[in-house]
Amino acid sequence: MIAMKLVYPQTPAHAPRWLNLCAPLLGFPAGCGNPLRNRARYLFLIAVWSAWTALGFAQAGEPKVGFEPGLYSFEQIALRLSTETREVRCEPSLRQRVAFLSLRPRTWEETRYLLEYGLDLRIRPAVDTNASRAVWILERDRKVLSQEQFMRKQLADWLARYFAGKTASPPRQLNMFEIFRSLPHTITDTDLRDLYLQARAQVGAVSQEREHGDLEEASGTLVELLAKQIRNAAELEVSPELRQWAQQQASLDQHVFIRTYGSYFGRYFYGEEEAVRAKFALFALAEIGRYRGRYMLLERLIANFPASLIEESLQNGYAFKVFHLSSNDEHLRMLLQEEWESIQSEYDRAAIKPDSPPIAVLSCEFAPSEVAFKVSLDLLVGSEKIPVDLPHCEYTLEHGINTEALIAVFKEMDESIVDKYKVATEIHRDWLKQAILKWQQDMHFAIKLPSYPSIYSWIAALATEKQQEVIVEVYPARALLETEGSPHQQVGLMDIAHRLSTNGIWRAESKEGVLIFRNWLSFIDRAIDLPLASILSWVEGGQKPPSDFQRLRRLISASQADCLAKLDPLIALQHLALPFKDEHLGQLNLATLGQQWFAWYWVETLFGMTRKLSEQTTSLRKVPFGRLRRCVEVCLRYTTNSELEEWLWLNASRDFAILLHQRGEARVSKNRYRGFILELSLDGRTVLSIPVQQFDYLQRE
Repeated sequence: MIAMKLVYPQTPAHAPRWLNLCAPLLGFPAGCGNPLRNRARYLFLIAVWSAWTALGFAQAGEPKVGFEPGLYSFEQIALRLSTETREVRCEPSLRQRVAFLSLRPRTWEETRYLLEYGLDLRIRPAVDTNASRAVWILERDRKVLSQEQFMRKQLADWLARYFAGKTASPPRQLNMFEIFRSLPHTITDTDLRDLYLQARAQVGAVSQEREHGDLEEASGTLVELLAKQIRNAAELEVSPELRQWAQQQASLDQHVFIRTYGSYFGRYFYGEEEAVRAKFALFALAEIGRYRGRYMLLERLIANFPASLIEESLQNGYAFKVFHLSSNDEHLRMLLQEEWESIQSEYDRAAIKPDSPPIAVLSCEFAPSEVAFKVSLDLLVGSEKIPVDLPHCEYTLEHGINTEALIAVFKEMDESIVDKYKVATEIHRDWLKQAILKWQQDMHFAIKLPSYPSIYSWIAALATEKQQEVIVEVYPARALLETEGSPHQQVGLMDIAHRLSTNGIWRAESKEGVLIFRNWLSFIDRAIDLPLASILSWVEGGQKPPSDFQRLRRLISASQADCLAKLDPLIALQHLALPFKDEHLGQLNLATLGQQWFAWYWVETLFGMTRKLSEQTTSLRKVPFGRLRRCVEVCLRYTTNSELEEWLWLNASRDFAILLHQRGEARVSKNRYRGFILELSLDGRTVLSIPVQQFDYLQRE
């Protein structure tokens, strides 16, 4: 074979003039008159030039993309972005997300950029060999997903530490946990009970003497009066172990003594003689001794509060963890003794005896609209449920969800979040100042709102009346800007500006003339699976939406219905700027839709009715067991009905369904004030009562 040498053209006439002129900028040697000496680079440049030219022609020929003012599901956004040569597909996890958009027509790339920036999206090309058009995917920005997951974890970790730390009493009060920890194990319930009876008798006797004595001598603060009573009280007859314990408490370091007995009593009594301090320790123990079992059990269960409980409740609104206990557990036995003494009826006294392995259930409820958490502890001993009082078992933002409250929370989570939030707040305030100056010329412009001020109703009016371009994602829990006082009918622009200046959640900025609102609690709200696109489709598509509620039921799942039911009952469809064909429909609140999903699921399972209700009673034996069992499983799993939650804790939904099927009865009755009521009874005792709304008409709420 003869080796052939490739000879490249040497004269500038063989190359495009633009290629020769751009040679130095494209990486060719300086002074090179003809870049064609490098064939690979030449071919690459030709390819780039061809693609760029084709893209230019394609964009020039493509229609511009815009969005008239209104609500759009993310699937509708993807459909609007699709062209003859490009198919945009919505990622499945975003199909229920909805945004309010108002964008004038722009090139495809410009619109894509604004949507990605304003909605935390990424619209990227994908490969599908079976597609006839170029495929693009509309999905959540992965950096945003990672950041939101990080923020949820940080919040859960902090709240877990918060609730675990709440086993300690406030500084002014007796620290029961510290006192009980210091007690010798040899101290029995009998010792504590004898101590309590003696202390009560001594203090009562002294108080009676004071009542008959000089009034001036009896005057003073509570702690001074208590100190006088203890000084005048006789020595308590206690066991040597308790006497030794009291002496040890009296000799504690000042800081430790005050931390144990609280700043109110501890600081005062530390100034007393050691003998008085020892006597005070015994009187304090006598006062709290009967709670020993309760607090020691609490400390065991809550000291290592599971952060996973918080994370799960953030997503589902409710979560629980079961702890299996031994019937011989000392602290459980002491707690049961406390409960035994407080029970009056013979029936309850017999039922409380542990006849099966007991469990403790730590549960957490989350209310998204208020960002409120409530932790509960219940014991289940045999068939009896015993609520256990928890000290400081709730958390909510102080003074509402304002800027200072969110900064305090973000500080506990991560300082970097605080820095970003402060930057967003400054941008928001700058925009607000400019908006107020602009709106001063429009003082006559007032927005008619159907109810409490809603950010989406205001944005819709701003987009339609003032032709303002807007991008904002829909979060029902953040819709209301105010819920106090009476509902407003007309709100001026300046009124809304004032509310936005004090609101800590929403942060606005202007991007290329487009007003973009961001929700700084979106890391919580986006984890909640609300059927917003289904509701939008139901409202837009139904000719008679009230009578078409069954169609909505088929569009949403049980878990989505449960998420709706946990929203603030003040949040109605009209607060989301939905297009209504029936003025009464807008007054339906989202929580009602969720609750009625389950109510009608019961009605359909038990009576086979899907539209009309009537008063009737039926034995549950007539209901096919498979259908009844499925309904019980769904309702126990996705609702937090306090009457039935122990069946959920015990994972005994099948057992409950069997009992209902064998001995249960269902009845639909009509109440003059509450409408239709569905009641399930077991052996004549009502175990579930659910209001059922007739959707042939809607009452004003």
